[in-house]
Amino acid sequence: MGGLEWLPQLFDSVFLPESVKQEVLPGKAVRGDAAIAHAIEVGWIKVWSEPIEPLLDIDLDAGETDCINIGLSHANKVLSMNELDAQWLRKKSCELSVRRQ
Repeated sequence: MGGLEWLPQLFDSVFLPESVKQEVLPGKAVRGDAAIAHAIEVGWIKVWSEPIEPLLDIDLDAGETDCINIGLSHANKVLSMNELDAQWLRKKSCELSVRRQ
C-alpha cells in the first residue's frame, strides 16, 4: 500500500531514530528500504539527533522502544508507527498527562 510518499504531504517534519534506520538500511531487504533511503537522502525524513531519554525499558526491539520513548518525552512531536504501538502510546501518553496534572 506504500504510504511513505504521503508523509511529506501530511507532516512538516518526519523523523526516525538511528536504531530504526539501522534496522532497515543499508540493504536489509526490508520492504520499502529503497524509498526510505531516498527520503533520507533528499532530506524529508531526518534521523532523530537528540538524545533519547529511556523512559520505558520494554521487551521490544530497539527501534520500537526508541520510537515510544521519543513519543513519551516529546509529546508535542508527531510520531508515526504501527497501529498497535500507536494505540499503546496514546494510552500511556494519556496516563502520563493525567499524572503530571
